[in-house]
Parts: sequence; structure tokens; C-alpha cells
Amino acid sequence: MKAMIDTGANRAFISYQALPIFNTQQFINPKQKSASLAIFGSLDLHVVTGDMSTSIKAYVVKNLCVECILGMDFISKYKVIIDVDERAISLCIDGKRIMMKFNGNREKSRHPARTTHHIYVPPKQMVSIPVQMAIPSAEVLIRPSYQLTRQSPMILLNKVAVVDQQTTCLSIYNPTSYYYTIPKGIVLRTTTVPTLSFSKCISVDQQLVDHYICKLTRHIKDPVQKEAVEAVLRQHEKLLDTSKPSIAVNVKPHEIKILDHPPPSSRPYSSTPHKKEEMYRIVQELLYHGLVRKSYSPYASPALLVSKHDGSWRMVVDYKKLNNITIKDNHPLPNMEQTIRRLGGGYQFFSKLDMKSGFWQIPIKEEDKHKTAFVTADGLYEWNVLAQGLRNSPPSFQRVMGDILQPCRQFSLVYLDDIVVFSRSFGEHLDHLQQLLSILSEYNFQLNPPKCKGLSWYRKCIPRFASIAAPIHKVTNLTKENKKNFRWEEPQHEAFLQLQKFLTTSPLLLDYPNDNYPVILTTDASKVGIGGTLQQKIGGEIKNLYYHSQVTSPIQQRYDPIELEALAIWMCFQRMRPYLLGRSIIIYTDYCPLCNMMNSTVKNRRVDRISILLQEYNIEKIIHIKVTTTTTTLPVKDNTTIPSARSKSAQIEQHSAQFVVNNSLDIERIKMEQANDPIIQEKIKEVTKNPSKATYEFKDGLLYKLLTMQAKCSTKKKLLYVPSSMINDLLQVYHSNPLSGHFGVHRTYLKIKNKYWWPDMKQSITQYIQSCLLCQQFNVSRMKKPGRLQPIPPPDGPFQLIGMDYCGPFKQTPRGNQYVLCITDYFTRWIVAAAVPDCTAQTTAEALFNDFICKYGVPAIVLSDQGTHFHNQLMEAMSKLIGYDHTYSTTYHPQSNGMIERFNATFVPQIAKLQDRENNNWDEFLAPVVFAYNTGGHSTTQYSPFQLLYGREPRLPADGPITSFTFRKPNDYYEQLKKSMKLIHTHARQNTPRKQQQYKNRYDKQRFDLHYAINDRVLIRKHGMKNKLEPKFSITPQVIIREQHPVYIVRDETTKIETQVHANDIRPIYGSTTSK
Repeated sequence: MKAMIDTGANRAFISYQALPIFNTQQFINPKQKSASLAIFGSLDLHVVTGDMSTSIKAYVVKNLCVECILGMDFISKYKVIIDVDERAISLCIDGKRIMMKFNGNREKSRHPARTTHHIYVPPKQMVSIPVQMAIPSAEVLIRPSYQLTRQSPMILLNKVAVVDQQTTCLSIYNPTSYYYTIPKGIVLRTTTVPTLSFSKCISVDQQLVDHYICKLTRHIKDPVQKEAVEAVLRQHEKLLDTSKPSIAVNVKPHEIKILDHPPPSSRPYSSTPHKKEEMYRIVQELLYHGLVRKSYSPYASPALLVSKHDGSWRMVVDYKKLNNITIKDNHPLPNMEQTIRRLGGGYQFFSKLDMKSGFWQIPIKEEDKHKTAFVTADGLYEWNVLAQGLRNSPPSFQRVMGDILQPCRQFSLVYLDDIVVFSRSFGEHLDHLQQLLSILSEYNFQLNPPKCKGLSWYRKCIPRFASIAAPIHKVTNLTKENKKNFRWEEPQHEAFLQLQKFLTTSPLLLDYPNDNYPVILTTDASKVGIGGTLQQKIGGEIKNLYYHSQVTSPIQQRYDPIELEALAIWMCFQRMRPYLLGRSIIIYTDYCPLCNMMNSTVKNRRVDRISILLQEYNIEKIIHIKVTTTTTTLPVKDNTTIPSARSKSAQIEQHSAQFVVNNSLDIERIKMEQANDPIIQEKIKEVTKNPSKATYEFKDGLLYKLLTMQAKCSTKKKLLYVPSSMINDLLQVYHSNPLSGHFGVHRTYLKIKNKYWWPDMKQSITQYIQSCLLCQQFNVSRMKKPGRLQPIPPPDGPFQLIGMDYCGPFKQTPRGNQYVLCITDYFTRWIVAAAVPDCTAQTTAEALFNDFICKYGVPAIVLSDQGTHFHNQLMEAMSKLIGYDHTYSTTYHPQSNGMIERFNATFVPQIAKLQDRENNNWDEFLAPVVFAYNTGGHSTTQYSPFQLLYGREPRLPADGPITSFTFRKPNDYYEQLKKSMKLIHTHARQNTPRKQQQYKNRYDKQRFDLHYAINDRVLIRKHGMKNKLEPKFSITPQVIIREQHPVYIVRDETTKIETQVHANDIRPIYGSTTSK
């Protein structure tokens, strides 16, 4: 707060506007009726002078010229002496006189800040404006001009600025949708030179401080030593007061250096009403404590809530996009090996200090605060302090702590927010603590009193500790009511023996991390436990750094596999934080979907929250490895008996014999089925009457078919006649059995034809295989896809039917473009292409309106695919508002919009040939390539799109002079143009169907045109498969409910979901099958 000492004032006053906006009435006493001024009330104002505190009764008034006035009552009470030459004041407190410097300006305290030239502020943007004022050089407080805020929509905020040679720069934001002009010489702000700074209140929560001091010293047995330590802590009580946050002063603020990239922004995440209220409460609390402020920044990162262990909520910000463009800070972290070795130098007394919310105590550079902006459902805010999740938070915090504690480097070690003080004697240790705590107090830091927590430290040295010890934990972690159920049985004894073996055999030593190599974290998870191993690969040798494992809770055991694997990573990061912060990290996991969790959302809330919490770490990449190479979380029994090779061989032979017997045809069953088959019985009678002329043979109670296997061979082969009741059983063995491999008709027929026979055998085999559901789902057809070409009838004129599609993403250009929106007219083949930074719905709507509709008018029909950038509420509302029909092509069938797809395949190679790959300027060549396409002849219409649109040939740079035309009347040119356009359009209408028919004949050649009826059962093709072993077609059958060939609407028999598919992606189900 800014205060002014006024010898002309009898009392101390404070402005009502300078008080906190929350709970103001709690500390304002009722106003006195005899007061001559309009006084709200009074309060006790605390003034901090170094380590001393003073207080004075101050009256609260409205619209005071400064925030606080200290009058004669304060001057008399503390015998204040004002030294003008030394620019300082001195106060007498408890018999001691204390000197305070101030930065008061001898000239007038207020100066106008005027613009130096005309300023044009674009809509929805913030610009920096140079202003002049009558101050040579100073650090000043600048407030918005009252008249400007009343008469202008421009937004200006209070700011502390540095004036150099009567000039400084201010930021102004234009919230309107139009340009705003600020004339030269306008007073934008009022400049006030700062005076003394006083604290509103320095009272500490004495009860909380006493509790912490008692907890910190309760382990000291010597009463003299305990009293001495308590005395040191009492001198620095403010460090232990965690009732309210504090921000360090006079430290290097955090800087955010980014690449040349447009400001990333995101929309707020959707949330429940309860979470919105909780988010609002947290943000208001941060605003109250000054940790955040309202923002008008073009940056916007989404904020969300993460639950704590106690059930409360913590706000985190998803800074993925900002971190991707942030330049890495390579400030080193302390070497762990050297740190631990240094502590072994004969020191006997140690103290460990921990910083309370360490990152929040570091301020952010004023010019970079807008980059930390985060968005919630209630508005946009930006941090005044170092936020968690920013890429360079750990090295920045380490730099600050190393700088301020440089005088204590001989007896202290700093690792991020942990400080260790070490000494050889108790007296020396007290002196060291006093020095270090004094420095922390000077810079207004705040400590976090350590928490006592019992840890099973052996798990750092034992891999799979949690899984091995799980049986022991099961009986030792019983509640008080269930203590009677304690049972020490074989699993507990076995776990105890394994732990004993680990603790009594080598090696148990871990290595120290090497700062020159990345660390490798390998994690795994199961329903029993989660764990991980931290390693480094140095010179081809693997060094173990840390083991972590823990048993999963009953709630965690219900997690999905992807959530369990992500939880394993997060828990390892929490335990291994000192080893991981500031280092390059490579993560190995056996769960492939987690490989991109740090670059994009996984569409799983738990996993996405964990990825946000991991943003402060320098994770280089996440690599998928096979299951056999990851860290196992299941204990291995040492007494497991390994079967011998001979016993294994016997088991395999026995299993194979059972397999063959189970799948062979039983002769007795064949006899019985032949006896029940009337057709076979008729054949047996014929053979019995005239065996010499029969083509069958009846022997040993079985009927055989006699066939000549080769044309010139007289020998006939006997083939067993299969009764009709056993045909499916036989085909089950020779087709669906694993040893048969689900091969096709030809291979199956070759296996059977020399052993068995029945009428129409090949046709039966064909029908059986066609009805095999597995074959229909997995087999790849070598024939052309069914469905013939259905040309789109050409429209009657230009821009009645247009198609549009996105092409990209390409490499981002310096102008931020990554995609191309292509629009084509189905009559003239005219192309419009716009380079855009993304493919969102808003970008699509703006490009369609600005680049097409505003230039060529409103089309009758717009054709596009069903991507989310085209099929959304914004585009639907735009079509209704402007007045055109939006039609969508069939999913995964780009031929429906084939004209625009063909152009995409044409222009990409042309741009690739022209671009400068070093500068990546492909978007500069987009317009010339489109012009070349539009002015070239089209094979379908036989005219160029330019001719069909403008009725004349284009004039190219290499063409000669324009041929002169003479028209006697003013409208002769118009009449001539109408005739030319009519003739050209007529020829184009005739040429287009003829060419379309040629294309159709070529496409339809040797292609089936299958038609399906309503209620037909079919399978539909699956797209976007990542695993080659997945079925090519849907697992569950689909039923056709509507048809408009070649497009059909099908409904899933199980889920009842309806889908629109093209005939190309349909495979008929020929009938039920007995195969499995």
C-alpha cells in the first residue's frame, strides 16, 4: 500500500477503495457520530519497519487522494523525524530509532501521460503505446485517466512502469469489434510517483505458529537445546505462519521466453455446477491474496479441478500448448551424488526446511504475466506468481533459491524447495539457522513446517516391494474390529522369506543419477499393485536409481487398464520427484495409448488430469515396449517347480493325441448316419442288385463313391459317401478347425476331394465358407469393391453446387497456417483455396463467408464430408441464416465429393515443387497454383474454369497485347458477352455428361453392383484400425433399415446404433454358420 506522511493532517486516514474487497466490515469499527468528515469507521493500521511493527488508529474515508495518510498522531507517537536531504524518515520504537528510506518525488506527485502520435487499435487486440510525461526517469504508478474511462470503451489497467527520458510504454486493449482511433496528445493515464510502502497487517496466527514450533522441537530431548531452537524460531514467526500466502520480494522474477508463434488459446473445460462454484471460490481466493488478477490476454489455457487426498479440490491449469512453444531453461539442478557426499563430511547436526507452495512465492515478470492467462467459466485471469505446470518452473525456482542463499552455501544445500542446513556443533548450527532464516525473512519467503510420516524405506531398494509384501499388508492392516481375523499362513510366510532374502543378499546399493544422461522410468500396473524402476543407461550399462511399488486400493482396482498404467506413472513421479525434476525423462510403458498423453488429450478424465500434473517435468518421450520387458508388479515364487523337458514332451504328445481324436470322424457314427439317410439306402439297394454297373461300392457296412481321378486312368478311387447330416461336421474339421486355418474354397476342396464325396460337394463347401462369420469379418477381398459409379448430375449454372474439404495439416508457416480449405464449383470447376491456421468450425465459417460468399454469392447447395469442422451447430446456423442447403457425403467414402478430393491430390505436388523448404513458405505459392489451375483447360468441360466464369480467355503474363474490339453501342459488349457465355455453357453442359459416362464405363468394368433389401443382415467395414489382427468388418451383424442405392442406413443388432454406409463398405451375410 502507498502511504503519505502529512504534517498538516491531525489524524491517520485510509481510503475505503484501498481495503480488501472481501470481508471489509469485519475489521472496520462503527463510525463516530461526531466526525466532521464522512467516515465509514476506524481500524488499527499496522506499519512494518524492518523487523519492528507499529500500529496507529486510522479512519476510513472515501475518495482519498492517496491510499493512506499518516498524520500528526503517528508523527507524535513515534517521534518521526523527516530528513529531506537524506530522503529518509526515522522512527523511535521501544527506545530504538529506526531509519527508513523513501522514494518521494520533490515535484508534483501526479503527471499526465500523453500519446505521442495517432494510434489505431485493432478489434479484440492489445497494443503497446508510447507515451510522454514530465518526469526524466523514475519508477511510477500509472492509473487510467478518469475522462478516458468514461468516454472510451478502451480498457487500461493500473501498472507500475519505468520512465526513461520522459517516455514509457503502456498497454491498451480494444474489446470492441471495430478499429478505434486515439488522437495524438490525449491523456491516457495519470502518473503517480510512489511514496512509502506499508503493510496493512503483519499479525500472525499465533496459535498456528505455536503448534508448528512445538511440533518442530518435540523430538529434542535436551531442554537447553530445545529452548535455544525455540528462541530462534520465535524470532522468525512470520516464516511459519501458513495461514495466508506470501510473495517473495527483491528476487529475480520468472521469465517465459517463447518461440515465434501465435498465442495459443483454448475454451474452458465443461464442468458440473458444483465444480463451477468450487472453481469460482478458488479463483476469488487467489484474487484476494493477489496471486492472480483479471486478464485481457490473447493467451488462454484451460483450468480444471483435481481432487486432493482429503476430498478437497485443487485448481490446475493445462499449459500443454504454452509449454510446446516455450524455450527450455537449462539452469542446472544440484548433483545428487555430490550433495549426499558433502553431507558425510563429519557433520552432526542437520535441519531440513521446506518452502510452503514454493512456486507461488516467486513473482512473474510483468511483461510475461499475460502468457500465463487461464480461462474458467467465469472469465480470464493471469498469474502474478509462478504457476505450477509451466515448463521452466523448476530451474527458475532453483536459480532464485541459489542466488539468495549464496551467503549460506558453506553450510546449506538447496534442492528446489528443500533446504538442508548442516553443522558440526550445536552452537554453530544455531548460528547457521539464524543466518538462513534471516535471509528468508528478508525476502519475505514462507516455510512449510515438515510433516512426520513413517515410510517403509526398504522399498527404495527392493523391486516389486508392494507386490511381494501384499500378503503381509493384508493381515497387518486390519481395522480394530477385524484384529481377531489375523492369520499368519503360508502366503505371509513366503512373502516374509522373500523380503528377508532381498535384505540379506547383495546387491542392494543404488547408483546416483548422472546429470549428463536422461533418466529412464519404466512402469507397470496390475490389479494387485503398481510400480516403477528409475534407471540410467551409461556406456551401455544400466544403472538402477530408485524402485517404487505400492499395493492398489480397492477403488484403484476398479480402474480401467489405461487409468491404472497412468496412475503408476503418476505415483512414481510423486515418489521420485527429487530425481526427476529438471532432468530429461524417458518413460517406458507397455500400454501404447499412453504414448501421446503429453501431446494430446486421451479422452479419459483421469489420464488427462495426470498429464496436466506432469507438465512441470521435462518428459522427452513416452515409448511403448513389449510386456515381457516392463517392470512386473507380481511376485514370483522361488519354490516354483519347473517341469523337465521329458514331462513337457509327454504332455504335448498327450494333448496332440486328444486334439486329433476329438476332431476325427467316427466310423461307427458314419455307419449309423448312412443307415438313417434315405438317399444312401437307395444307392445301397442299387449296388446290391447290380454291382457291376454301379458307380458305388458297398463294403464293410459303408457306401463308397467310385471316381476316376485322372482322365486317362482306368483305376477308380473309393471315396467315403458322407451323409447329409454329417456334412457340416466334416467342414467344421476341414475349415474351421485351427489346424485347417479357415482357408478358402479351393484349398478346402483339395483337402476333401480325395477322401470324401457327397452330391454337389463344391457348392456345399462354397456356401459353408461364405456363411462363415469369421471369414467374412477378417478375409480381404482381392476383387474390386462392389458398387458402381454414380455421377453427380451437373448443375445448370455457376455456383449452384459447390464442394469443400480440408487438406493438411502441413508444416506450420511463419504466418501460422497449417491447413488449406478448398472450395470448388461443380459447373465451372472454379477453385477457391484459403490457407488457415486450423480446421475448427469457426475458421471454416469465416473462410467460407469471407473468401467465397462475399465474392461469388450464396450457393444453392454446399457438399462436404461429415467432419466436425463441417458438421456442427455453427455451420448449421450459418446455412439457415444465409440460405443454402448443406449436404454431407457418406462417412469414409470420399468419392461422394470426388471433385474436390481430386484437386487436393493435384495441388499438393505443385506447391511442394515451388516452396522454399528452409523458410517453409508454402502458403505464399497457394494463390499462384490456384490461378494456374483456374486458367488451364479442364478435361471434362473442355474449357478452363476462368472461361466458364468470365466468358473470355484469361490474359497471362507471357501473352501479347490485348486484341482491340470496337462496339458502336454501350451495351454491345454485354450482348456479345451473353452470346459467348450461352454458347460456352451449352457446350460445357454437353461435354460434362459425356465425360462422366466415359469415366463410369471405365470404373464399372468388372465390378459387381450388389443391391440390398430392407431387413437384410450384413457386415460393415471397420475404418481406422491400428492392429492388423483386428477384424476388417464389424463383429456384430447389422440390419438394413433404409436404402437409397448405393447408400444404406444400417442398425446394429446389439447396440441399435444407426449408421450411414456406402455399398462399397458392405459385405453380405449369406446365412448362419456353425463355425466358432
